[in-house]
Amino acid sequence: MSLLRPIRFGRAQEVRYNETVMSTEIQNQDAAGLFRRLAERVVADLDKAWAHNLISVVLFGSVSRGRVKVDSDIDLLIVADILPTGLFERGKLFEEAIVTAEIQRKELAPKGLHPFFSPIIKTRDEAAYHSPLYLDMVDD
Repeated sequence: MSLLRPIRFGRAQEVRYNETVMSTEIQNQDAAGLFRRLAERVVADLDKAWAHNLISVVLFGSVSRGRVKVDSDIDLLIVADILPTGLFERGKLFEEAIVTAEIQRKELAPKGLHPFFSPIIKTRDEAAYHSPLYLDMVDD
């Protein structure tokens, strides 16, 4: 299945592991690939559930850099046209949309991997305002 909405993975195409990485990092490109595929599954789920309301999904943070830990979070900036105003309601919409990704996430536990999702969900208008978060994404 091809993605109909854009997703940016920072510098994930240039995955390199620093020789001085912390011992808790997984120095295994297969694990980084599993986390990446999980992020792609989230995009597919959101695309299916939110259809034309979804504008963009941006992966940033350690997963985008290919430097994952067993319990890394999957940082996502999600932009949609129409969203409820409350953060709780937005989180609930996200959880309802990612049913398949949640199943895939739980299947990683027997491999010793325990990722979790950290979505930041904004409307197009909210995303248009400058945020310090965007500076972090540029570094990724």
